[in-house]
Amino acid sequence: MAELQNKIFFPDEIMSSDGGEYFRLSGRFEDTEFIGNTILVLGVPFDAPDEFKRRVWSAALSYVDGNRSMDYYFKRYGHLAVFPQPDPSRVRLSTVFQKCRIEVDRVAAQLANGVEREAHLGLFAAESALMRLKPSFEYASFLLMQGATYESAAILRLCLEQVAWAYDIHEIDDRTIFDKNPTRSISKLKNVESRVGRLYSHLSDYTHIQPRLQREYIDFSGEYAAVRFRDFEAALEMSNTYIEVVDVYVAVTEYVSRKYFSGGQAWLTDVDGKFLRNRQYTSCDLAEVS
Repeated sequence: MAELQNKIFFPDEIMSSDGGEYFRLSGRFEDTEFIGNTILVLGVPFDAPDEFKRRVWSAALSYVDGNRSMDYYFKRYGHLAVFPQPDPSRVRLSTVFQKCRIEVDRVAAQLANGVEREAHLGLFAAESALMRLKPSFEYASFLLMQGATYESAAILRLCLEQVAWAYDIHEIDDRTIFDKNPTRSISKLKNVESRVGRLYSHLSDYTHIQPRLQREYIDFSGEYAAVRFRDFEAALEMSNTYIEVVDVYVAVTEYVSRKYFSGGQAWLTDVDGKFLRNRQYTSCDLAEVS
């Protein structure tokens, strides 16, 4: 099994024109910030220097207007572009997702490690489903980085259901695997994570936006009630749930592929070679994120 790549690569580091030190821009999808007006919208790293954003914006405007050089636009309009400072919660979120992505990438790479698998339908289907979740975690983190808590919950719920289905069917070697409903496989995950029921219920509440949650997105602090579309503090709180889902993903992936997996961290083995869940494992300790 292999991962298909569909990306364009550029150098990560850029050197200043005077030969000075390199600076590094984030190349992670979830760190994208959108800047724009009624003419066009551009995506740039949210924590990029304002000077970088102004230059990119000036270059885009000059191109749209048919000019060959951005200098005129940068000198005349660049100073008018004002960009808000990144919300502190957003900076912490970026660190959380960077740590979690390392773990998702680590186990996803083991699914395509070149070790020949036995001809087993359930194993093949389970590993395929687990590998396909890699971009799902990226999209969930992207939404949280935009402050979209409820939308991210829907994707995280999908991830948890797919992980549950993979765990449920990985030892079944016939077509009955296709009769298994992912939502009904959730209970099987209790063998891996005892709190999975609470986790799934929490994600379901946010996916369906239960009425009691209205108090979280309606702001009554002003003269009139206002609806919050982006809430980075709420997103940071939801990142706890994101970490939990990633932890379950890592644990299930390592267990499903245990015969072909090396360097597992979510499991320990006793003297008899029996697998035991490593309760100390986590993809990211939120308390350590400053």
